[in-house]
This record gives sequence, structure tokens and C-alpha cells, in this order.
Amino acid sequence: MRLPGLAARLWPRTLAAQIPLVVALALAVAQILNVFLLMGERQIAALGARATLAERVCSATALAIARAPEPPRQADLRRLATPSMTFFTSQEGLPNRPRLVPDPALAERVRGVMAREGMGQSAIAAATRKLQPNPRAPQGVNPLDETFIAFRFAANAPWYVCHVVSDPPEKFLTLRLIGGTLLLFAIVLGVTLLVTRRIVRPLSDLSATVTRVGKAGDRSLPIRMQGPAEIGAVVAALNELGERVRALLQEKDAMLGAIGHDLRTPLTALRIRAENLPEHDDTRRMIALIDHLSHMLNAIIGLAKVGHDPEPPVPTDIVALATAIVEEFEDLGNDVRLLPSLPIVHALRPHLFMQLLRNIVDNAVKYGQRARLRLNQADGTLFIRVEDDGPGIDPADIERLMKPFERLESSRNRETGGTGLGLAMARIITGMHDAALSFDKIDGQAFAVTIRVPAGAPRAQTESR
Repeated sequence: MRLPGLAARLWPRTLAAQIPLVVALALAVAQILNVFLLMGERQIAALGARATLAERVCSATALAIARAPEPPRQADLRRLATPSMTFFTSQEGLPNRPRLVPDPALAERVRGVMAREGMGQSAIAAATRKLQPNPRAPQGVNPLDETFIAFRFAANAPWYVCHVVSDPPEKFLTLRLIGGTLLLFAIVLGVTLLVTRRIVRPLSDLSATVTRVGKAGDRSLPIRMQGPAEIGAVVAALNELGERVRALLQEKDAMLGAIGHDLRTPLTALRIRAENLPEHDDTRRMIALIDHLSHMLNAIIGLAKVGHDPEPPVPTDIVALATAIVEEFEDLGNDVRLLPSLPIVHALRPHLFMQLLRNIVDNAVKYGQRARLRLNQADGTLFIRVEDDGPGIDPADIERLMKPFERLESSRNRETGGTGLGLAMARIITGMHDAALSFDKIDGQAFAVTIRVPAGAPRAQTESR
């Protein structure tokens, strides 16, 4: 379902936030509907008018007195009296009491009740006051409300006065309603968050594990079974799939190992026989071809083994590692230099990382005539930059060259194109270190490859449990 523009921007993206938000909205709608379903229009109006006990009781009593014969009215008044409600007659109307405040609104509401019952000619007066609590009463006792409602049914008739003493209206009723609603929300949303976490956490772990498994060198399967049964079923299916993939990879490694073992021997025999042949251009081309096949075979087997190497990450002296690489190429007569750098120690798989750096420097020397290594560390992140004087790689070709056997130069001449496995192997090794490769032009005349290794040790491999 697609949401409108603003709603789509405000709507949370994670399941852990969406479920509680939907529940909160549903609760709010349910609370509103509940108010209107349980309270009719009159009840809502009465609640808004804050009808008091005195108003209801005195109105009903006035109607009863008005309909009763005149002689027994006094007896009826005494019979209706209670400890909090009394009735008496008066010639003046409302009694003269200190702090008694007229209440025209209350009188008008009672007059409306009388009018609806056909007694609209009745005279009505109302007044209220606060009764101060007894000085001997416990601390915190609130003052009571005292209400007087006087009514008479004819101009010369006496006033009948209804006197009611009641508790004051609840001052914090609205706050209590809001507090109760918030408490309901807190309980329901708290439970929802717990349930959502129980659902989402296994999904997050599953996603993280699958991401790790998708990168070479990490064998995190099988995933621990947790969460609801449906998620457990997904985890079980993924574990089964992972076992099948692992079996296929092991079969592939065994097959490549067997191919390497079986092909090395005849290739070596062919080379020996070619060297024993008379010196000739065809003989030299034959030996070069055999060497190229041997080199490609070794590269294929090396690529197959990368990612299944049990080498653990250890703190490594990066300057010493880079110096060893530079000396290797200098011994072969290549123009390779390590620029001055401060000592740097970073957690790496040293032999695999040397292979990565060796491939990058080899490409720089082969296609850029020289290589310059710059080492730097900032906020725990290691940066290794290899610069050369070559034309570089077009950004559109970089992703393609990361695949095995892909080369810019289409021939299979070892001198011009190699095997096409160097960058593929570099990509696998950087993935094992959670690192990244970037390719940049320098002033339009040079090219640089940067290896960025984040802070923290690379993931340790987890064998099948």
C-alpha cells in the first residue's frame, strides 16, 4: 500500500516502529468510538454541563411536590429528607446565609426540567456556597458543596426549598481520564513492544547472519533457532540451504584441488620435454604457453581457496607489511616506493592482506609503470593508497573487472592482460576485512587505488557447529 507524500515521509521504515504506531493509532480510534458509543447526546451534554446531584434530586422532588395534593406536602417533605438532603418551606425564598452565591445557570437548568414536564410557570431560584470543614476534621478534608434550590408553583404560594450537601465535583476528572488513557496506552504499547522485539530481533539477527554469509570467508551457519515458530521455520530452511551450499563449495574445492594436482604433473612434463627440444621460436612459444597455463591454474586454485582460509585476524604492523611488499617488487627491478609514515598497527589477516596489496601493486606496476604507497590512519580507520602513472580504469568498467576472468585487454597474453583474477581476489579479501576499494583519477594524469579498512578487527570465521 502506497501512502501519500507527507505520510510516506513520516511513516517509519522499520517493523519495530510500525507495529507500535499502528497499535497506538488503533487504541486512539477505539477510545474515541467508545466515548460516543457508550455516551448518548444527552449524556455528553449533561457531562459538559456538569449536572450536580442537587440539580437532579431537587428537580425530581419539585415535580413530585407539584403533583401532590396541598395538605400532605409538609409530610411528604419530612419523609423525603435524608442526612445530606432536607426540605423546608419559606416565605422569602432562598435563605439568608453567609457566603451564599446565586447560581442563575443552575436555576435555568432546573426551570428547563420543569418546563419539559409541563410546569413552566414555576418560579425557580438557586444559590450555592462552600461549607468549610470542621476544624477538628483530619487534614486534607475538602470543603463540601451546599446547594439551595427554591421553587414555588403560584405567585402567593410559599417557597419550597431543597437543601443538599454534597461532595464537590471532581476537580481532576479530566486529568484522571487522561492519566487512565495514558496508562492504558503504556501497558498495551509496552506489551506490543516486547512482542515486536521478540519478532524483530530474530529477523535482524537473521538478516545480519545472511549478510555475513553472503561475504566470502564467513561461515556463520547454522543460525541459532529463536523467535516464533514461523521465523524458526525460515531459519531452519536457511540452515538447510546453507548446508547444501557449503557441501557444494567443499565439492568445488575438492574438484579444483584434484584438477590442480592432476594438471600440474602433465604441465611440468610438457615443459621439461619442451626445454629438451632444439632452440626454436616455436619451442619458446610452447614454453611460454605452458608457463601461462601453469600461472592461470595457480591463480584459479588460489581464488578458490580465498575465503576458506582459517587465518585469524591479528594486530599487524602495517608499515612492516607494506615494506615487505615493496622489497619484493624492488628485487624484481620495479619502481615501487613506500612514502614515509608513522607506525600503524591494525587488526588484519596478514597473509591474505599481503596478497591483496600485492595484487594492487602488481596492477600499478604493470599498467602504470610505477607504484607509490601512502599509509594513513584516522579515527581507527586504515587507509592504504597505491598511486601509479597509468591511464586508470573507466568507472563504468570497475564493477565488471571485479568479476573473475574479466580484463580490459581482450587477449589472453600474460604479458598484457594476466588472468583477470587479481581484482576478483582483491574484492573477496576486502570483503573479509569489511574493507572497501575505491578508484580515483589524480589530476587527469595518474591513477590511485585506495583500500579503506574500518576500525575494529575483521570478523572471525565461525566453523560449522
